Amino acid sequence: MEEKMMNQMDQDALQDVGMMEDKMKQEAMELDALEAEQMQVTGEYSERMLNRTVDSLNRVLKIFRAPEYPKFESGSEILPPEFVKQLTMVNMAAKDAMIDDKMFDLKPSSDADLRAIAGKLDALAGDKAFKAFLNKPQGMGEVQDEMSVPTTEMSGGETNVQRTNPVRDDVDVNTLFMSRM
Repeated sequence: MEEKMMNQMDQDALQDVGMMEDKMKQEAMELDALEAEQMQVTGEYSERMLNRTVDSLNRVLKIFRAPEYPKFESGSEILPPEFVKQLTMVNMAAKDAMIDDKMFDLKPSSDADLRAIAGKLDALAGDKAFKAFLNKPQGMGEVQDEMSVPTTEMSGGETNVQRTNPVRDDVDVNTLFMSRM
């Protein structure tokens, strides 16, 4: 009798987990649809200007070590959400690098707006400060400073890298480990 109750409880628990998974999947799909709707950018875009912008974007994506965005096969009135995401990523990186003069409008409505974006992307692709910012290790430097972790400056190439100080030489590591046993 007790075994039968346990089996029923296990089945109820599995049904609850299945219902929760279904609910989470449904909510994720709704969020994806909402995000796609928010990222939707409309206007009159020619194939030539779309591909010119893609060429410029791909030059910047090389710096990110990201895969190239494919060329457009025709003009469009709606920019694909993935294309807008790529542009947003580059724009946010320019903002983080404090290169505000090369940031661009993420809601282009014409070929002229795309031409301006392509020009700013080309400028970012050739900007040495932007490249250095993207190639800088994004480690725990700020956290180390906040937590007062001692660091030593090391120069390497065009950027400075921080590393944690080594264990003191006057402490015998074996003795330290043995004391913890």
